[in-house]
Amino acid sequence: MKTLTVAIQKGGQGKTCLTCHLAFDAYERLKKRVLVIDLDTQSNTSFTLEAHASGVLASELFGDKAPEIRERLLQRRRQSSNGDPSGTASLDLLSADLDLINIRKLPGMDAARRLYEGLRSLDDLYDVCLIDTPPSLEEVMLAAGFASDYIVSPVELETYSMMGLKTMMSMITRIRKLKPDLTFLGVLPNMVDGRLPRHLENLNSLRKSKSLGDYVIPLTIGLRSSISEALSNQQPVWNIRKTSARAATHEIHKVADHLFKKMGVA
Repeated sequence: MKTLTVAIQKGGQGKTCLTCHLAFDAYERLKKRVLVIDLDTQSNTSFTLEAHASGVLASELFGDKAPEIRERLLQRRRQSSNGDPSGTASLDLLSADLDLINIRKLPGMDAARRLYEGLRSLDDLYDVCLIDTPPSLEEVMLAAGFASDYIVSPVELETYSMMGLKTMMSMITRIRKLKPDLTFLGVLPNMVDGRLPRHLENLNSLRKSKSLGDYVIPLTIGLRSSISEALSNQQPVWNIRKTSARAATHEIHKVADHLFKKMGVA
């Protein structure tokens, strides 16, 4: 199982959009066994993927319940695949819950260790694990990064958002000291409005940045109402019958291909 954390230390950057669409893409198009973990108590990812809720809460992964969680997910797989839990494509959500707030109370690296061990117990059940993180709880982001193989950071091309990237890069450096093999897949320019000169200027500046330019993914996702509409309707944008949805679908599929190839799951 390859694990990707979607993280940026600022809200409103499109983490939910990216997490959900990567999940839909891997499940529907690539026919993968997909696990999604929503660690953000705002629960936006949990809402959009509600139809795929496994009955296991995200906070349970931090409670040393790995054998129990594994059995519950196996039982769900057996029920949905006529008794065969192996090669069938699947999408399971571990929903966000308010007990995630208590993670900050765990001592030292305890939260990171528990999440890492919990995910390792599920290695053979899934091909891809996607983790959505909150913008503010450093303990949760640290744990997610430590338990992951990869991190990607979506960012809106606004000044405050770009400033938040520096904080995110510091967090990645901190995680890498604990887990040197963590791979940063890059910064994804998101919600890009080509009609706004400042977005185009900020994109150009970001790509030319000495500290961040090498990390900028050579793709973008535009600002399109069809994406918000799709997420609100608990479905991927390619199910929306609008012209803007077709453009968004093309962009998101290209981003998914790029990331999944980097992860070795495409």
